Amino acid sequence: MFKPNSHSAACFAFSCLLVALILAASWAPESQMTKLGWVPKWAGMLADLSPNIRTAVPFIPLAFVLVLAFARRGFKWAVAGSVLICCVCVAVSECGQVFLPNRTADLKDLMWGGVGTVMGAGFGWVWKYQRGRNEVVG
Repeated sequence: MFKPNSHSAACFAFSCLLVALILAASWAPESQMTKLGWVPKWAGMLADLSPNIRTAVPFIPLAFVLVLAFARRGFKWAVAGSVLICCVCVAVSECGQVFLPNRTADLKDLMWGGVGTVMGAGFGWVWKYQRGRNEVVG
């Protein structure tokens, strides 16, 4: 069922890095990205323009990379596995904000995290499954 290889290991390592960054940003004491020293100023300014939509952005590459990693390992439900992991990550990141004094959990963030997850998983599905199908047929 599972066929380990270096590409899937790199994808999973990158996914772990993305999850760590998502949690670090979600659980930072300040919600403004420009106040976080480890976020580049230009990225912080863009992110602060739309606080809810910025929640979707990191979940697009996370879901995409997870679909590719699961598919490379021969996992039959790569898209479902990717969506499940991203949904857990969104929920954990938002629930953690309940315990932070200057942060609040927001249902809109859950929704936007879901939007980013669906977009990333959709892109991954097209990239891995549809692109391959067209190459075989064409």
